[in-house]
Amino acid sequence: MHTILAEGPIGLLSAHPDDHIPNSHLLEAARLEGVPVSELVYTRGENGINLRSDDPDFVRSGQRPLESQASATRLGIRSYEQYAETDNDLTGKEYLLAATAVGWVLRHNISTLVTLTTEDHPDHQAVADSAWLTAKMLLERNHNVSILELLPARLRQHADIIVPATPNSVAQAFGAVALNSSQFQTITGIYEDWPNVSGYSVEPASFERLTPYPLLHDAGYRLVQTFS
Repeated sequence: MHTILAEGPIGLLSAHPDDHIPNSHLLEAARLEGVPVSELVYTRGENGINLRSDDPDFVRSGQRPLESQASATRLGIRSYEQYAETDNDLTGKEYLLAATAVGWVLRHNISTLVTLTTEDHPDHQAVADSAWLTAKMLLERNHNVSILELLPARLRQHADIIVPATPNSVAQAFGAVALNSSQFQTITGIYEDWPNVSGYSVEPASFERLTPYPLLHDAGYRLVQTFS
């Protein structure tokens, strides 16, 4: 864990505007160590669900990044760059995504790229594949990066790096969830058996949005490859 933080700035490669939330424990650890984190978001998440009853077109009209930028700031992300690739349509665009990421990595001198697990969404698979291509392109420019993939809870035992959940990182995660009202019904709608988390009341719920990333537990990352 500390080795990764010691390598230098971290970059989140995200398919969707709220993909930084499952990385809340890593983001809090980076903040405490003074490691800068940047995020590149490829889509505006316009084809996601919309839970804003007061504004039925909030997501479809591309406004979802507005709330996600606020949650990214809360989680300590210093630079948030938003692109407008079509949501749910990143498969087959891996080289384009990688070409976009190369300049971003160099601008922020990023040492470690972080992606979500590839198993729960085809856009996440595309971004993970593009991260590998990005690293290969960067080698040609004499810039070395490592790649971390956040694993689902059921595969945490296979993780190369465990990032502990702390009271503060859990509170930060819940605060970020609360800011994403179009995607998360309520902060009570994530995990059924949480009686109270850092001041947030958690009640039994039937709506679960962050599967497979339980925010109360440690986060496990797989070291995909170190390019050097």
